[in-house]
Amino acid sequence: MYKKYFSPTGLAIVLFLTCLVFFSCKKKASETAVSVSSQRITEWATYEADTLYSKNVYHYSGNLLSDLIFYNSRMVKLYKVVLSYNGSQIASYTRFDTTGGNWIKRSYTEVTLYNGSTPSEFIIHSYDQTGTETGKTKRSMVFSGALITAKIYYTYSSGSWTETSRYENTYDNASRLILMKYLSTLYGFEDHYRYTYQGNNMTTEQDSSYANPDWYVWKYNCQYANSKLSSVQEYDWNNNTWTLSYNESYTYNAEGNEIKYQGISADSTNRFREEITYEGGAGNFRQFAFIYSGYMNLPGMPWPYPLKSTVADPGIHPSAMSFHQPRKPAGNK
Repeated sequence: MYKKYFSPTGLAIVLFLTCLVFFSCKKKASETAVSVSSQRITEWATYEADTLYSKNVYHYSGNLLSDLIFYNSRMVKLYKVVLSYNGSQIASYTRFDTTGGNWIKRSYTEVTLYNGSTPSEFIIHSYDQTGTETGKTKRSMVFSGALITAKIYYTYSSGSWTETSRYENTYDNASRLILMKYLSTLYGFEDHYRYTYQGNNMTTEQDSSYANPDWYVWKYNCQYANSKLSSVQEYDWNNNTWTLSYNESYTYNAEGNEIKYQGISADSTNRFREEITYEGGAGNFRQFAFIYSGYMNLPGMPWPYPLKSTVADPGIHPSAMSFHQPRKPAGNK
């Protein structure tokens, strides 16, 4: 089974499962310099086989994202996200769903803390069809310098916050993420994600999840060309043997931005791809992705993501809005 990618439905799942983070472009954790590009993302289309599955369209005000509109395969609007700012920093974003041609507010996310230029705490308010708040959750980052050592999820009830799950991260002496643990207080799961490197390139991700009491194990092997991720092979552990499940590849334009991701299952029964469109100019997609993904938002993993922003970048390379995210075992919600 291939990993979830950023689609209108998939994004909502990613946002509220957390889980994130973010998809994914995963870079050296200690890297703070931003690669400069003269392009910014305008559209992100996903395809199942050769049929359009979804499309996301991005609009800007100056160099800042103003809103995003999400379409289904028939190019019908499903929902939109509208952003507000404090200077160049995102202060909040609001999600609206379409109901009978009207936009209905369904969630409001406020960024309540920053660690320097990096968002470090978000509170998400949820609403029903009438606009009545039905609950709220919180995501909070713990930092050691520029590195995220933990990400904690909370729910709000009876006037207090209760932790439901967390990620804990271990880095090597080169500030590369080598182990990420997901701990679920609510469901009692413990998932492990281990990473190995050749230089600054992550070459293998091996994931395992402990669930009552079976271990689910899979891994991803990565290849590079011209210092960019070119292909990935996904394997499942079956009967004490690694079994190939998916082959995936990445294509870039002359600016170095990703323009295509495609995958095919080992038995050729499933094909999917994503195509990304750019225009000239700067944008803050990276900052938005860091806040919005909600799944991991952690440095250290190699999956590319499609924008080298030159404005309001948080300085950390999150695995946000990514094609790849750690797979969750059955029952791990």
